[in-house]
Amino acid sequence: MCHSHVNFIRNGLPLSVQKRLATEIWGSPDAVDAAGAYTPMHSSKARMAKWSVLRKELHDSLSLCNWMGPWIASPLKERGYRGDDSIESMLYSLATGDRKSRQELDQVAERIFLLHRALTIRDMKTREMRLRHDLMPEWVFEDPSGKAPFSKGTTRMDQKDIQVAIDMFYEEMGWDRATGAPTAKGYQKVGLGNVAAELGRRNLLPDAT
Repeated sequence: MCHSHVNFIRNGLPLSVQKRLATEIWGSPDAVDAAGAYTPMHSSKARMAKWSVLRKELHDSLSLCNWMGPWIASPLKERGYRGDDSIESMLYSLATGDRKSRQELDQVAERIFLLHRALTIRDMKTREMRLRHDLMPEWVFEDPSGKAPFSKGTTRMDQKDIQVAIDMFYEEMGWDRATGAPTAKGYQKVGLGNVAAELGRRNLLPDAT
């Protein structure tokens, strides 16, 4: 459950407005589906998933409520129903005096997320996250009424589409698609070169990184 995502798709705005905002933010109207009418995976959904998870990590670290934000939509017609997703950075800068832009805080959130991933890999003593960690519960693929995936009114997912979703999310994060482990380059990009070096010493980086 991640309210970065849920609070957008359940914000009460017409689907056409949500899709317009999704195009501005995640590059395609296909990032958003109508409630109860879900469609197959799309690259824009992977971008939305990354954004949602990183904002959730940021909120946890800043002690902000992920139930309330991010504020990327607005109820105001005069604003074109567009919110402002730089509010977190403004609040952080005001409270601490350490001025950071939205983009800088997003990178901080990615660093936090990758560090957590690195700790999981280290403690599980395996780089095989895809098959040993990133697993879906069986109920995701079930519907008591027997409705097929992507039928109107069901949340039942399709096994193959979920694998496509994992591929796309890993690609968006810059992780190795085969294992789900971040690459050395990915760690270095967010200032975690020392973490990459330690995992490399333990043979916990994906091959050819």
